[in-house]
Amino acid sequence: MLEIDDKIYSESEMTSTISSLSYGIENELYNGTKIKKINKNINVLREKGKILKNLTFIDVHLDKNTNKVIIGFAGRKR
Repeated sequence: MLEIDDKIYSESEMTSTISSLSYGIENELYNGTKIKKINKNINVLREKGKILKNLTFIDVHLDKNTNKVIIGFAGRKR
């Protein structure tokens, strides 16, 4: 399951939420979790009230040459 900071919830400030979520996604990707599963786990966290409803995960990419992760989100202020 995708892990994020325990202090993050649906009313948390967006930058902190994205930071915590990005860290969790990065760890999942390094552990071989498929993007579909990551997206499903994000939706589970949203249903549990852990992620802002106006924050949408777009995509994630692991560059095999640099071992760096690029994560895309879309969101808007409340």
